Amino acid sequence: MKNVMDELLEVIEATNYKSRGYRCFTRKLVFAAIQEELLEDILEKLFSVLVSSEVAEVPATAMARRLTTRMANGLGVDLVGTKGIIKTGIEILDWFAKVGVVKAIKREQIEEKGNKLIKKESWFIEILVETEGTEKDIYCDPRKPFRPWTTPTRFENGILVPLVKRADQVNMLHHYTLEQIPLMYKAINRLGSTAWEINGDLLAYANIIDETNSPLGPLATPESLSAAYRALGSEKSSKSRRKASAKTIGLHEKRSVFNTIHDLAIDYIGHELHFTHNFCGRGRQYALAPHLSPQGADIAKALLVLKDKVPLVETDFWIHLANCAGEDKLTFNDRVKWVDENIETLRAIGVDPVGNYDLIQCLGVHREKKTYYQFIACCQDLAKYLAYDGVFLTGIMLGLDSTSSGNQILAMIAKDDEVAEYVNISATPDGKPGDLYRYVGKFVQQGLKALTLDDIPLKLQQYANLDAIADLANLPEGHKGFRKITKRICMVLPYSGTRYGSGEITKTDQMDHGIPEMEALNFADCSVVGGLIYDKCVESAKKSMGILEYLRDGVDFAEEGPMLSWVIPQTNFRAFQVKEKTYEETITGVVGGESLGLKVHIPTGEPNKAGHKNSIAPGIVHSLDAAMLTMIVNGIPEELPVAAIHDQFCVPMGHMTELVNSARDAYASVACRDNFEALCESAFNVKRPLPPAGRWDVSELATTDYFIC
Repeated sequence: MKNVMDELLEVIEATNYKSRGYRCFTRKLVFAAIQEELLEDILEKLFSVLVSSEVAEVPATAMARRLTTRMANGLGVDLVGTKGIIKTGIEILDWFAKVGVVKAIKREQIEEKGNKLIKKESWFIEILVETEGTEKDIYCDPRKPFRPWTTPTRFENGILVPLVKRADQVNMLHHYTLEQIPLMYKAINRLGSTAWEINGDLLAYANIIDETNSPLGPLATPESLSAAYRALGSEKSSKSRRKASAKTIGLHEKRSVFNTIHDLAIDYIGHELHFTHNFCGRGRQYALAPHLSPQGADIAKALLVLKDKVPLVETDFWIHLANCAGEDKLTFNDRVKWVDENIETLRAIGVDPVGNYDLIQCLGVHREKKTYYQFIACCQDLAKYLAYDGVFLTGIMLGLDSTSSGNQILAMIAKDDEVAEYVNISATPDGKPGDLYRYVGKFVQQGLKALTLDDIPLKLQQYANLDAIADLANLPEGHKGFRKITKRICMVLPYSGTRYGSGEITKTDQMDHGIPEMEALNFADCSVVGGLIYDKCVESAKKSMGILEYLRDGVDFAEEGPMLSWVIPQTNFRAFQVKEKTYEETITGVVGGESLGLKVHIPTGEPNKAGHKNSIAPGIVHSLDAAMLTMIVNGIPEELPVAAIHDQFCVPMGHMTELVNSARDAYASVACRDNFEALCESAFNVKRPLPPAGRWDVSELATTDYFIC
């Protein structure tokens, strides 16, 4: 089958036309397509190639930018200026609208402005065709032999790829030579050298899902998706309608991701795979193969197993299986016990996951669970292990996660003894894993019970329903729902979470928790509840929050400029962030007969101090998180393959001890306040005393088994 770009280029070649610029080029392209009576066919194919969308509609500005950029990249055309990119994108959208691929729609959204809630109209692009997506974004084909990084840039598939994203654009490449950051090169090359292959058993299960649409369901039609988005965003929709809409959207997104990854797995079966990574500006490592990689969605992780299998070690495998089943809040011994007690059920699931879906549900592992496919893969290997007479080899890796790594980092630097046990950097009195979200959730319930109208911001009082909030507050003491609604807000707090943002999170997630009392809240109630959760998170970790304030205040001492950078002492990596002032301009155009006015922020090149203040804390916390990953990967014996997904670390079965020991050393290094002071001095060009420390001591790391679990 011809590549769509090849078809387009053939049309251009037939007109003997040479472009004199991108906008002129695209106009001529469409004119030629009309002449050849190919417009509808070509543009529909082109849209499907350019857009791999998991949603039914996209903000018009984002879609215009995306289409122009991807089309220009595919045709080797340079882009100049934000304004020109958006204007060209509107023209492209108009062509797609004329052949029925998209249409422009106006949506009402409610936003806070001062003390008022106002309705704002925004333009979206509704997608009317199914999009397939392609592998065009894959810089490094994992089927090719692995090439270790040795320089700050190199070519992949004809594209110059930097070791650190955007470093080439901000003149930072000279900081990232092998001589300057050898530990970073070592870690990223260790991740890339791990040899993977496709898990044939899990792929067979995925094939059945693809054929039968069970238990995942088919893709939703564009019409039903559009209706679901409209219902979900409307306050006039009933509770049941909004809930059904959220389910429709969620299942469609999962199926869209599943289809993309499943198709790639079929292509990759039988090949040895290596995933090349590069760094973001904060030092975090990302695979250069989107969709199917060890950092991908649940189905991607389940489809990848080690090429070189190792003997299945029961303790490690049992712990990993229990983690995938959602039993990761138990002690390690109790996780092993849970598998032993459910061994026959787990074996039956592994033998026939399709026919025994009811057993999967009985264990509480529903298709919506983020580790559903990894759980199935573990059960499949378990069933084969139990039936095997001899030493059974497995390619599934043991994975252990940090306990809310951002909060852990802040607590260690602040020596925050008040939350130490809840983020598992010290032992709990009963020896069980601590749970920060449950701890804060207890105060959230108390706060909701004590809530009065006077506690609610004036702008929300006329909309809030205290009776509905009271129904939520009066759930049984310690109800797991309070942990659920607290988790994401607490998790993002180290990354500059805000009170307003917490309300938005609560609105976005309210249908995902399975709590009827939560689903009954209106938009104002969600803002109230989210704000209260934020307040309780801050109150519960005051010393840790002091570190965030310290970082934000540091921007006042930094050199004025669009870029702010700092050096991580443990790895010598220079992290950076770029924040520029922008001005707002309305760009007009027509899409399918609708006159659009899109507000676009144009960068000026001047430093944005407020932007730096908002971003510096998450930037530095992320960079310390990345340094921890580097140290943990490098601390694992070199003969072992290793994988890492931000704050999850994976080693072959039987090597849990090596992983825990490496992680404990890395945590101790990050906890060193002298290192943190040096980092801040490099960022802000001034040495400032840290906020007063709590009573936690780094030696307490030796007393806990659950800082990664």
